[in-house]
Amino acid sequence: MRPGLDPFFAYDANYLIDNKVGIIIDAVGTRAKRAVEIAVTQTMVDRVERRFDLRPRRLAGDTVYGAVRLLRWLVDRNITPHVPVWDKSTRPDDAREQRWPVKFRDQQ
Repeated sequence: MRPGLDPFFAYDANYLIDNKVGIIIDAVGTRAKRAVEIAVTQTMVDRVERRFDLRPRRLAGDTVYGAVRLLRWLVDRNITPHVPVWDKSTRPDDAREQRWPVKFRDQQ
């Protein structure tokens, strides 16, 4: 906890939206934490495929969805990610050395 700041519990609403027809096809409320949002995204994509036999060709999102773990998961399922990737190249620690680099279909 940081001095002078009161703790609070934050929630996020996560939606899987079909942009072509403009409808929400799945939604999950989570605590505001990146790792949770990534796991929920994977759960929603899998659940929508099971329930409705729908599989996205593309997934768009903000920087939360630019984590290597999720990008790899999407690419492995032939889902093209449209998200900004976290740039950790200027960090002083070893965070920029990724164990699982993402290779897109046109690079394989």
